[in-house]
Amino acid sequence: MPPHPLRLAVYGHLNKDAGSGSSSHYLLVEQLLRLGHFVDLYAIAGFVTPQDLVRFPNLRYHPVALPLADSVFRLCRGLLPRRVAPLPLFLLNQERVRHYYRALTRVLRRRHQERPYDALVVLDLFYNPFPRLPGLPSVIWMQGAHQAEADAIRKQKRTIVRLCGHAYYWAIMAYYRWKVGLAKDHVRRKNYDHVITSSQWNAEVFERIGIPPGRLTVIPFMLDLERFHPPASWEGRGRRVVFMHLGRVVPRKRVDLLLEAFSRLRAEDPDVSLLVIGQFAYAHGYRRLLGLDRIPPGVEYRPGVPRAEVPELFRSVDVLVQASENEHFGFSVMEALGSGVPVIAGPTNGTAEYAPPEFLFEEHTPEAMLAAMRRCAAAVRTDRAAVARQARNAAETAFDVADVTARFLAVVRQAVGARRPHAEPVRV
Repeated sequence: MPPHPLRLAVYGHLNKDAGSGSSSHYLLVEQLLRLGHFVDLYAIAGFVTPQDLVRFPNLRYHPVALPLADSVFRLCRGLLPRRVAPLPLFLLNQERVRHYYRALTRVLRRRHQERPYDALVVLDLFYNPFPRLPGLPSVIWMQGAHQAEADAIRKQKRTIVRLCGHAYYWAIMAYYRWKVGLAKDHVRRKNYDHVITSSQWNAEVFERIGIPPGRLTVIPFMLDLERFHPPASWEGRGRRVVFMHLGRVVPRKRVDLLLEAFSRLRAEDPDVSLLVIGQFAYAHGYRRLLGLDRIPPGVEYRPGVPRAEVPELFRSVDVLVQASENEHFGFSVMEALGSGVPVIAGPTNGTAEYAPPEFLFEEHTPEAMLAAMRRCAAAVRTDRAAVARQARNAAETAFDVADVTARFLAVVRQAVGARRPHAEPVRV
């Protein structure tokens, strides 16, 4: 007899057209609905919408709106001078978010009392923003810990100071120390039954901030393997090897390291090029690395690419390089592997756990990255098709929608059974 369908309350970031965990979690909810489970999707009105999920009769959408709070925030944003606005608007938005979570909790509690849910699922956030509700186990699929970001910024102090100044470094460190403290406070409250994270490396970081290993499960994100796939043919590529960085340009991404390693490679191998795509999300002094008058030979910079064009973009390049330090899960790595593109990544990159090991580097130095880029370029030139098969096989093994959903459901059913020992037998 198959397990009974679950009745789930879901809150979090879902967007089929986005990158990062948002699109993966959209695929998760879509698969849950296809399997016959019942999903009530809670959201801040206008922030998360169900998109094409509305076609499923077993989905209910519960947007919560606070027109007064939103109006006050917009009014202050329009009245405050630009130079002094960031801090007051940040504090005001924190208070607005707290009001939203209280309003969402009221709706969630009422509906749970009317017809109990099996579990609360929080997706793509750093913690569970809701208090414990009687008889409602909670499973959180967490993003990376702020601790990892703070550690990476601390390691990059010298470069950040050189490019952005001392004041900026201490300001960003203060911000992340506050975020780390907030996360640790939520962990101490223990308003969760189980935490899912995307890599073993990230799980170890969560253990450091107090989450017990017995409440942690590693499950990778999932990928639409029909949308991200290798090109039909490799003809016409020749000797040229195109490396790519895709993602934000921030200290943790180590674009400075990538540019130095690539410049050395280019000096000995003119048939290589580097495409850097990404916004300067913060630490805007990093623009100096890619200023229009400073772009190194063989490097092309683009601030972004439309999301709809990303699958074809991957089919047009040869190698993805993710030089990041403390990367809990690089979504572009998953998309690259699905597209048959080999990946170069470092020792503190959770996604490297799912990539073929041949092109990984062991320390964040130009020499180590240069050696990995040399190896990858040689392998691509020798047999592009074989390298692509290896990458694609890794993606199919790790990121299949049905497999990842099954692992997720096992965790949820285990959490339900642990909180309700006398309920219907749980089949994991």
